[in-house]
Amino acid sequence: MAIDEDRSRWEKNLNLSLQRVDAEKGHRLDFTIMLNSKRLVVTVFPTSCPEDHISLLVSQYDESFMDNDEKLDKIQEEIVDIIYDAGWRKFAPLAPGIATGSSSPPNSLYSALNPETYYFRLVVDGENADIWCNHVSWALHGQRPGACVGPRGTCYPTEPLFGPDYVALNVTANLPTYSARDITFTRKLMGLGFIAKVSLNGHDMCCKVLNPNQVKAVQREFACLKKIADSQHADLISAPRLIGFVVDDNPADGIGILEEYIPHTMTLARFLKSTAIVATE
Repeated sequence: MAIDEDRSRWEKNLNLSLQRVDAEKGHRLDFTIMLNSKRLVVTVFPTSCPEDHISLLVSQYDESFMDNDEKLDKIQEEIVDIIYDAGWRKFAPLAPGIATGSSSPPNSLYSALNPETYYFRLVVDGENADIWCNHVSWALHGQRPGACVGPRGTCYPTEPLFGPDYVALNVTANLPTYSARDITFTRKLMGLGFIAKVSLNGHDMCCKVLNPNQVKAVQREFACLKKIADSQHADLISAPRLIGFVVDDNPADGIGILEEYIPHTMTLARFLKSTAIVATE
């Protein structure tokens, strides 16, 4: 009963989402899960018995990968449920929930891009499943020796690192640069890639970070906004104002752009009408 109460109390403020699944066909699946602002990377291996439930799920995932998205989603959800049920006791102290309205220190953009990350593996023995610390993945991702200890792994977070999820943008334009450590993260915004409402020196802004799947989109938006900013008609165009680059610890490596935050979304027709002015120059 006490265990049920502990789980119920923790789940009141639970925020869990599957970010991605990386597959090595027939050998392993790596589930990247965001849990209460912490990142969990859980490796799932098929067991030595191909008829075991988890082995069948891994096999079905491989078979569905290219042509059955609906089935793939169901398999992912089922494996995430297995991971959650097997590991919630270990996850709860690592990723405590934050009650709505509770006060917490501001989170920097750097921390939002580089959440504390824990590496685990799912261990299945017949009908029993458990979560162990994944020593191998921990070492491969640059964690300090001895940071993961104990017979089944007492896990501590990795050091925050940029990449490989984010890529650098050469800072070439005559625009100011701002460190991700000095920018306050407010919340994620809807859209592909990493788009967020942030704050700098008390001013709300919109930040768009380059990640592997959205590099060209952010580069195109930067080029468009830069062209508008350089236009003699810039004041007449209803488009977000380009503010500067976001950089990591190396000022020459831009990882994203800052632009004016506009609370209400502009319609495509209005934006195209505005940018047509620039196109005629």
